[in-house]
Amino acid sequence: MKKFLGFLVGLFFCSSVLASPVSITAVDATYDDTTTGTTSNGFNVHDLDHLTFIVEYDETEVGGGVTAGVTIQVSQDGTNWTRGWFFDYVGTTTLQQSETFSMDTNYIFWLDRNYRPPYVRFIITTGGTDADDTADLEVTINGVK
Repeated sequence: MKKFLGFLVGLFFCSSVLASPVSITAVDATYDDTTTGTTSNGFNVHDLDHLTFIVEYDETEVGGGVTAGVTIQVSQDGTNWTRGWFFDYVGTTTLQQSETFSMDTNYIFWLDRNYRPPYVRFIITTGGTDADDTADLEVTINGVK
C-alpha cells in the first residue's frame, strides 16, 4: 500500500513538472485609416490550464484620440459565437465583457477556471485611427498543457 501511495504522489508531482507552457499569438496587427478593426480566428483552448490572455497595446498619435477595444467571444463548437466574460488584474472580482485602451499598456486578463469554453476568439475595434494615428495591438493566449 505504501508503494502504491508513493507511486501516486510521484505521478502527481511528475505531471506538474512535465506540463508544457503554451503561447499562441491570436492577434498581431497595426490599425490605421485602412484597418479599423478585426475578428481573430477561433482558437481551441480546451486542453489548456492556467489560461491567461495578454494584450500589448502601443499607439502612435499625431492628432490624438486613438483608442482600441478588445472583446472576447467564446464558443462550444467553434462556429456559433457569443460574448465571453473575464476577470482582469485591475478589478479581479468584477466580470468584464470588454476593455478599452487609450494609452500604451500591457493588459492581462483571464477566464474563471470553472468557465472553460473550448474555443475563444477576439474582436478588436479602434477609434481615432488614420494614416499617422495608429494602434499596434497584439493578443497572446497563454496556458499550460
